[in-house]
Amino acid sequence: MTPVPATTPAQPPASRASGHAPHVLVVDDDFLSGLAMKNYLGRIGFRTSFATDGRQAIDLAGRDPIDALVTDFRMPNLNGAELVRHLRADTPDLAVVVLTGYAPDAEDALGTGAERLVIMDKPVDPTAVEKAVRGLLG
Repeated sequence: MTPVPATTPAQPPASRASGHAPHVLVVDDDFLSGLAMKNYLGRIGFRTSFATDGRQAIDLAGRDPIDALVTDFRMPNLNGAELVRHLRADTPDLAVVVLTGYAPDAEDALGTGAERLVIMDKPVDPTAVEKAVRGLLG
């Protein structure tokens, strides 16, 4: 697991829907890694939620709309590509960061030219994820 750096970057851009901090949903079947990422993004000003699989993520996003998704690629029940396709069916411009140890598989499944999508190789530095999310949210 990548250590979480102590930093206080600028506030995230306001959510398009509410004018408040953007809501980022972190999804990872590795509970500790996912929770660490959720906590890091929360500490720097994003509103965050956490799910341990794709089905739980769909339920959470259905109850509380999200501005960005940070997801693992390989997960049981519903993988990252299936999750992205499902959430983008309702929100086509959803900002997505996919974290994976299997980048070629993720690129094949999601496409390298997809808009508002960043695929990052694990292990990841949380500050790189933060930068990707900020860049996608503009």
